[in-house]
Amino acid sequence: MPKNLNNVSNGYMGAWNAAHVILTINGHVIQGFGQDDMVNISYTEDRQSFKQDPQGSFTKNVNNKTGATVTVNLDQMSPCRLQLAELLDNLDNFSLDYRDDAEHYATQYAFVNKDPDYQAGNTSGNRAWTITCLGLNHDTVAGNGEY
Repeated sequence: MPKNLNNVSNGYMGAWNAAHVILTINGHVIQGFGQDDMVNISYTEDRQSFKQDPQGSFTKNVNNKTGATVTVNLDQMSPCRLQLAELLDNLDNFSLDYRDDAEHYATQYAFVNKDPDYQAGNTSGNRAWTITCLGLNHDTVAGNGEY
């Protein structure tokens, strides 16, 4: 049976607080997220790959590409949807900075490439804004929220 991580010998695992999430786009703090998921960050490439010759020898290849896709889930009534729509209309790059108590991601080269899908129903919907990031830097935080 796995060891409980919240004990005297292993320490306290930490607590998540969604109120500590700060997403800044083009210098403006984003608010009015969707009901469940706020932000999803996915790097485009693996950090390393391997190739094998016919005799069984391997070569490790380090990938230094740091392109990523950031999906920002906003409630369709969020006032920040207008800001993202303006960034899309202008086709300019902008800065993106995401931080919470454990992670920090940042780039100066982010782009909105298309309007999010739209649906209407019984309650306000979620609009998933897809942002392409070039050179997304990542820092892991020790758990105390300091970078």
